[in-house]
Amino acid sequence: MFTAALTDFFRLRLQDAIVHEVGLPLRPSVDRYLAELLVRFTRTTETFSLQDEHGRPITRLSEMLEHGDVRARAWSFRRERDVHKHIGDVLLFWSGVFPEFLRTRDAEDQWIEPHRQGPASYLIAASYRVPPCDSEAETLHWLSRDFEGYAYALKSVRKAFGA
Repeated sequence: MFTAALTDFFRLRLQDAIVHEVGLPLRPSVDRYLAELLVRFTRTTETFSLQDEHGRPITRLSEMLEHGDVRARAWSFRRERDVHKHIGDVLLFWSGVFPEFLRTRDAEDQWIEPHRQGPASYLIAASYRVPPCDSEAETLHWLSRDFEGYAYALKSVRKAFGA
């Protein structure tokens, strides 16, 4: 019950920011996705929920990218898609809610430009248009296309909390 109420709260704040501050049209699947992302990432274990083949959490973006490539460490195309979706989520969340975290990344991750890699990862994930992935493809496409605007909307939600 609490999770649903929190999701609805975030969704209303996001809708207002998306339309009135960013100037993007409302896309119900996108604002629902973003509200659920905010709720999900309130648990830091979700932010770093990707695991390597030994069950260890993957915390570096550079390592996430390795696991998101079937030519490197992704063990399937579905894994590649899921990892890129997660990379997009992490970079959008950090860009909007905790941009200061992006400035404190270690040397291995400094070469990754969040506002390029986030949209690119969402676009890769959106390209998987086969069941069951096809149900999110359009939403991921919009997140890729309007990444900066949605990051700004997330910043607006953060400001609403006085942070």
